[in-house]
Amino acid sequence: MQAERENAKKGAEARWAKEREKQEPAEQMPRHMPTHVPTQCNPQSKSESESNSETKPNAKAVPKRLRTALEAELMERTEKLVGSVDMKAHGGLWRTLMRKDPNAYTRVLEEIESMAKEQDIPGRQFIKSPGAAFIDLYKRWKS
Repeated sequence: MQAERENAKKGAEARWAKEREKQEPAEQMPRHMPTHVPTQCNPQSKSESESNSETKPNAKAVPKRLRTALEAELMERTEKLVGSVDMKAHGGLWRTLMRKDPNAYTRVLEEIESMAKEQDIPGRQFIKSPGAAFIDLYKRWKS
């Protein structure tokens, strides 16, 4: 058993040595490169390098944060409308619908919220649930 461990250890060390040999030549400077580089390549060049210590925000980060904030707000409003139990059971559905078409989702959400306020008026009640009405209206307005 001890001999097997020793053999395995030697084999692993041999493989690592081969890997190191493959990587070392790539890290060295190519032979065709000049060894002496002049201190000033082009004396007529007037460009200066400036270091800018200010960091510029990532152009993609701002819209992503805005989209995330909008998504969080819409999910909160949806949870108030359909309930936390339905949101836990079908949260992925609501998020998928919102990501497919945020404008249609927002319009439908506003309409369903308005309909929920009118529940005390006879003939204006949801037949099944606010979630079912939401899905039905979303399918109609999406196409």
